[in-house]
Amino acid sequence: MKKNWNCCGLMAIILAFVLGSCKDNELTKEIPLPQTSESEVGYELVDYQGLKVTVPKGFPKEALNPTSFPKYVDYLKNIGSVANRRVDAGGGADVSKIDAGYLINLMLETKKTYPDISKSPLKDKDLRQIMKDIPSIRNEQDMWKNNDIVFDYYSDLIREEALRKALKDPKAVKSNGRTDDAILLFAGTFVVYVAWVGWPYAWMLQAQNDADYRVVQDISGGLIPTSKPLPIAAAKDVDGEKGNAYRHSLWNALGVKYMIDAGVSKNRALERMRDVATTYEAIQNQWQLFGATNQFFWNDPQQAFGAVPDNLNSAMDLNNNLVGRTYMQANTSWGIWQIRSMPSYSQICDEMKNKANSSTNYTSRDDIWRIYDSGTPTNGFQQLKWWAYDDNYRSLVRVL
Repeated sequence: MKKNWNCCGLMAIILAFVLGSCKDNELTKEIPLPQTSESEVGYELVDYQGLKVTVPKGFPKEALNPTSFPKYVDYLKNIGSVANRRVDAGGGADVSKIDAGYLINLMLETKKTYPDISKSPLKDKDLRQIMKDIPSIRNEQDMWKNNDIVFDYYSDLIREEALRKALKDPKAVKSNGRTDDAILLFAGTFVVYVAWVGWPYAWMLQAQNDADYRVVQDISGGLIPTSKPLPIAAAKDVDGEKGNAYRHSLWNALGVKYMIDAGVSKNRALERMRDVATTYEAIQNQWQLFGATNQFFWNDPQQAFGAVPDNLNSAMDLNNNLVGRTYMQANTSWGIWQIRSMPSYSQICDEMKNKANSSTNYTSRDDIWRIYDSGTPTNGFQQLKWWAYDDNYRSLVRVL
């Protein structure tokens, strides 16, 4: 019996070695590139985060790797200016008037024409296109080493192409009817912020909807205690309770998962989720004002983070958002042979639910800030707003 076991074990090792060799060969294989055609004379190589990438001649440098949200908003205003509009902009339309839902769908449609980098091994046609667009990438292994750069590059191209199409289309201008912010977060109003985040925004919206649905189901099923009569009708009914801690942490964790599943790098998914979750805190209590004027980001983009209220509720929500993202940071990685290790939807829900049920009650915003900086609480407030993830996986908190 022992001899047979040893034989089986040896066969398993050999099989693993063979599969690993095949995987390594798959990642390092080089695919012949087609010759550049006459129709591609209108392209040029430019520097992009340390690599040379191909873009159409005259592609606006402000749309490639924008360094900050305020600078990107300045660019959006420029392409909407009649005096400074580019020939292909379609007439100097005001970008802030575009319907955010329309732009999201247009970006998702545009994305289909670009390489899919969501899984390994890549399709030959996608790898061939990446190698053509970024000449220093010669195989799939090179691509994964530069995943952040490749993702950012294509995201910038997708966003710009979709914006240019929207500027030409009269149907892109949003109607006077108000978008349901409970479904679309704040996307229906703030198109400039949707443009900044790009097509991954759609997965953040899906994560919010899925988190809210799960909160209602689990609380109504008695899995998380509440002071409200059961069943509850909406996730927002349990603000200030354990269910609210569950809601925020689950939204952020699922948002990161969904974006990574769609091909976003882990770092970018964490950063973009942070951007949206923190900005949501800035506007959720002032929706009527900002929704009515539609000029929140357009006139003062610095308010994206600057307008977050320094109160107890915001401290609670920011902490719970960060805990959800930190869980994904700690539990998502590339394993051997480019196999992604990531918690499943059920694992994320169970973990956040357990954390919510053991959450700590706080009655002071400063006490929550001191979790992150005991000496200078206001530094803790800044960290809660700006950190994409924490080095420590902390507790969820609630207020009563």
